[in-house]
Amino acid sequence: EWNTWRALVALDDGDVCDNFKMDRFGEPYQFAPGKQPDIHCEYKDFHLIVEVTRSTGATQHTMEGDSVLRHVGVVQK
Repeated sequence: EWNTWRALVALDDGDVCDNFKMDRFGEPYQFAPGKQPDIHCEYKDFHLIVEVTRSTGATQHTMEGDSVLRHVGVVQK
């Protein structure tokens, strides 16, 4: 999550909001909690919902697939 957030912030083109916790030195110490996207980016013409996982294959889809659709629905409201 942290490295993905850093890459998106480096693009410097929108408002990139992280939902994970960082310490006072900017180092991550807690993953983003459930029921919200890991990272939410607001750009001029669109929003970007980012879910980060180290899982692959069917496990990845099972763990993240439904939550991504739910997060997008909340943002669209």
